[in-house]
Amino acid sequence: MAIAYTQITDRCHEGNEFHQFDANDAKGRIVGCRIQREVLVYDYNTPDQNYGYSQPAGTYFCWMGRATRSGKDFGAIQPNHHCATEQEREEQIEKYLANAQKRSTSK
Repeated sequence: MAIAYTQITDRCHEGNEFHQFDANDAKGRIVGCRIQREVLVYDYNTPDQNYGYSQPAGTYFCWMGRATRSGKDFGAIQPNHHCATEQEREEQIEKYLANAQKRSTSK
């Protein structure tokens, strides 16, 4: 059975949002995070293209959270989170920020 791969056919970067928490790391840097939002559109490849993404075709409201130290990206890149609606995306971001805030002050 062949896998139906998709390609990103449209991408709209909606910007970055920076958050700083009331915490500093061992080196004195301010702990925070960066939220990146974008809309991605995936369409199925033609049958002869056997490569691409396994994400089903459709429009997705995506976000990615990155740790920051004093406003600069810190640590490994995290994957995009794909959401069916903007509301779902904002709910996930809100939950991520609450957990990130807790983690930053728990040490």
